[in-house]
Amino acid sequence: MTADEYTKKFPKVPSIILGGDKKSAQVVLITDPKHPQVKARAWSFAPPLKTDLPTFRFEVKTRIREAFERRATLNLFNERNNVILAFGEGDRLPGLMITALNDLVYVQLYSAFWETELNLLERDIPKLLREVFPNQKFTGLAIQFRNLERAKNLRVLGGKNQTTITEFGVNYGVRLHTHYDCGIYTDMSEIRGSLADEFKNKTVLNLFCYTGAYSLFALKNGASKVVSVDLSARYLDWLDHNLGLNPKLDASKHERMEMSAEVALGKLEQNFDVIICDPPTASSDGKKVSRALDAYDKMMPLMLKRLNKGGKLVVFLNTHTVSRKAFEEKILSLCQGMKIQKTLALGSECPRLNGFPEGDYLKGLILVNQD
Repeated sequence: MTADEYTKKFPKVPSIILGGDKKSAQVVLITDPKHPQVKARAWSFAPPLKTDLPTFRFEVKTRIREAFERRATLNLFNERNNVILAFGEGDRLPGLMITALNDLVYVQLYSAFWETELNLLERDIPKLLREVFPNQKFTGLAIQFRNLERAKNLRVLGGKNQTTITEFGVNYGVRLHTHYDCGIYTDMSEIRGSLADEFKNKTVLNLFCYTGAYSLFALKNGASKVVSVDLSARYLDWLDHNLGLNPKLDASKHERMEMSAEVALGKLEQNFDVIICDPPTASSDGKKVSRALDAYDKMMPLMLKRLNKGGKLVVFLNTHTVSRKAFEEKILSLCQGMKIQKTLALGSECPRLNGFPEGDYLKGLILVNQD
């Protein structure tokens, strides 16, 4: 529920309230007075609609257990130890994300309401993890309130705020104390796994590479050359650290470029078999900020110039404000002569909720060059 005249009547502190009016069905809401736009999230539509804390807390524990049990049936820990265990509204836990990062449990709060229930989360999450995943060892719990200012706001239990995760045979360093993000996007893990066959004996260009998850995964799966591009020296140093965590990977096949993607595409002289492009929602070169979809207007012609005949583009958009159809139409209008080989979306650990576009934020395409 976004800010309007109705939400001005909400309590000034995070609360559980009964919403609705004579014209609409009633709903139990958890409110967020701190957020400038999202003032409440739906907790329950099904009667009996109760707002007392004992009932709510029992339901929280039940829903977390159900989310964990769904992941247990997927057997995701067989191939990686970074797994999203609860996915907000998709698991009927609005504004709450829980991720396993090896032995560290990372809890992200997207609603200020959950700050009032920290004792519940700190007590019940470790207990439920032991019950549902008895063979997994979790030694640390970190809770972060996600805010528009992108401040860390990290609460650490057990003194642990970093670890090394393993995903499809590749190691990555995770740090929760140095930056707003942890160092890997677990919501893209299943997509990475699906691309394993795309890299054998291929040259790969990874734009907006962040800490190098796709770069290292390409090397692991037989890429002959990988070039990683990012404007951030911090992220590229983090990538180098990750490369060092994988001594079996041939570091001589990897090159880093510390500059904007647009500048790198202008400087590169070699062509590539695979180009990966995942611009941040709002990308910046230090002088201007542009929306990710708009960034493709300038970058797509440059990427096509650097793509070998028969090569592939793997492109992403990370926002719920643009529909999947609009994204596909935009990309196809910019790269005529290419066809969509495959669409990419959030995996099985990220259930999407009908009528909730925020949960379908990640959109990707594999395009094949036919010219």
